[in-house]
Amino acid sequence: FFSLFLDSSTPLLLNMASEISFFVMCLLKVLLDFNKPATNPQPMINRDWEYFYNSVWESHSSVEEKRSMLMGWFYDQPIERLRRDDVLAYLTWVKFGVTINAISSEQKKQLEFDLKRLEKEINFGVELPKRRDYEEQLSCMRFNIEPLRFRHKPLVFYTITHGVQYWFNSIIEKKGFQYHRSSNRKKKLSYYYRPAKKNAPDYNAPLVLVHGVGGVSFYTPLIEDIANNYAGPIILIDLHFVSLRITDEIPSITDQLECICEILDKHCSKNAKATFVGHSYGTLLLSS
Repeated sequence: FFSLFLDSSTPLLLNMASEISFFVMCLLKVLLDFNKPATNPQPMINRDWEYFYNSVWESHSSVEEKRSMLMGWFYDQPIERLRRDDVLAYLTWVKFGVTINAISSEQKKQLEFDLKRLEKEINFGVELPKRRDYEEQLSCMRFNIEPLRFRHKPLVFYTITHGVQYWFNSIIEKKGFQYHRSSNRKKKLSYYYRPAKKNAPDYNAPLVLVHGVGGVSFYTPLIEDIANNYAGPIILIDLHFVSLRITDEIPSITDQLECICEILDKHCSKNAKATFVGHSYGTLLLSS
């Protein structure tokens, strides 16, 4: 447009150069940083493994349902193709978040108990066969150790999404929210806070909203409705790394949980009870 308006190719060439540079930067970031394999086992956070593992099986009433649930993680492959090696790889990821090569011999022994329980639930206690030399490993969903599927978006896309965020800030400020920007995005989360309305009842617990992929701005109508009708304090967590913005600073799950606790301690009180609302990725964080 500017090239036509100015009757010059300079704006077009500058735009092409910026887009190419941005693409190369993103590609290098994915290849060099984001696709590094996980190497250190990360045990489940604030959750008893035995309770969790029992709950998974008890939530399915029949063998067919349990098989369907398990094989869903293997992209719905037929259960006849399932081997002990495949199950061990899957259980290693569920329990520790890494590949089987990254865990200790003691942790491998722990998996044997989990494997026997699984065989009892889906195979009537019969031991699953081992993989033969000519058989390929069954692929399963292991989100944090799979190669990142990179889909590039142009620089102008992020110009728009960052602009939407500024628009959202101006809208939400009118509802009494104040934005608290994190000073260390690798460890802390930014958030919006609206204190309780005047004469709000004491029983109105803090309401904490954790959004999903896309960003908090996608929830503008919902937030406006809550702000109009809820008298208690409201906290909107801003997960910048799933908000269609340019960033590579991602706090660990542990840091995210600790940060939410610190926010509640700061604005409400120590050990304050709160009502949590999560959507999509937000539910994953709140269930940890």
